[in-house]
Amino acid sequence: MAPGGSVEIINSTVTGGLTSDGATGVRLCGSRFGDDVTIKNSTGPVRVGGGGGCAGNDVAGNLVLNNNTGGVVVGGNRINGKLACSGNTSIGNSGSPNAASSKTGQCSGL
Repeated sequence: MAPGGSVEIINSTVTGGLTSDGATGVRLCGSRFGDDVTIKNSTGPVRVGGGGGCAGNDVAGNLVLNNNTGGVVVGGNRINGKLACSGNTSIGNSGSPNAASSKTGQCSGL
């Protein structure tokens, strides 16, 4: 996804992965991703599952959230790989834990 845009993927299947760099907003709810999902340098809100009308996602690879400044909610996701987070200004799971093979950085307790 190009910098400055926003993306919303709801109740969908993405056969590959998703890379977002510099988005103004990202919302991924109730969807399946066939490979890694990487969201970095977003300036607006990032929600990857986490309730509030946004169901968790299935990620076949890794879920990586780095250097997002608009706040991140990541909850209720099933991740076959690792959940890795660093450099985000704020991050939480809204009380919905994530299932992953490993959790590192800011996501170690999520």
